[in-house]
Amino acid sequence: MKHSLIVFAGLCIAASARAGWTGDPTQSLKTGAVVMGYQTATRSVELTNGGSERDFQTRGFVLETRSALNPVAQLSFRVLPFTGRMNLDGDSFNPHVAGGGVGLYLAPPEPLGPIHLGAAVVWDGAGGAQKREGSTKEYNRVFWSDTTLAAGASWYPVERVGVYAGANYDSFRARFAVSPVPKTNWKGTSPWGAYGGVTLSPNEAWFVTAEVRGGAERSLGAFLGYKY
Repeated sequence: MKHSLIVFAGLCIAASARAGWTGDPTQSLKTGAVVMGYQTATRSVELTNGGSERDFQTRGFVLETRSALNPVAQLSFRVLPFTGRMNLDGDSFNPHVAGGGVGLYLAPPEPLGPIHLGAAVVWDGAGGAQKREGSTKEYNRVFWSDTTLAAGASWYPVERVGVYAGANYDSFRARFAVSPVPKTNWKGTSPWGAYGGVTLSPNEAWFVTAEVRGGAERSLGAFLGYKY
């Protein structure tokens, strides 16, 4: 337990921001885990009252902790410090962002034949601010929230190497307050998506995952996890 707390502290110091659901929902846990990784992501958004359609882009590190509530359910938390970045395509507003999130994962330890199943519901919120040009007290600001429902399956064709895939539904909302334009509200143009990844587990504690997502959010990510 002491060793796991040292690992967790190191990950907190190194981590930076990216809101959004990541990872294999089918992994069962006996006690808990910490996961750290880097991800770049783009999603199409549009004004909630219709009109303009743009790309909402984010990049940065991801940190997540998971704690087993029982053999099936896991509770997750995220801390996102001011080291990630976001950008609305075609706009110079590019602040550092911070935030956090909470989620519930359901992953029965018993497989269905060779297949493991899992599901997750996760909420993330993040925001950032940048001083307005020529002003020392006024800021341009952004805040967004992302609620994700996901389900997936994994399969280990060989020992220690697994593949997983699934579908997700995202409800994405963002608000910008960037001078001289009045406040604008945005939403994701499509809520549906799919994801898939490969997990390598050199031993029972450590695992490395590479993941790609498409549809509602297009992203690439790589993650390192430690089960304690």
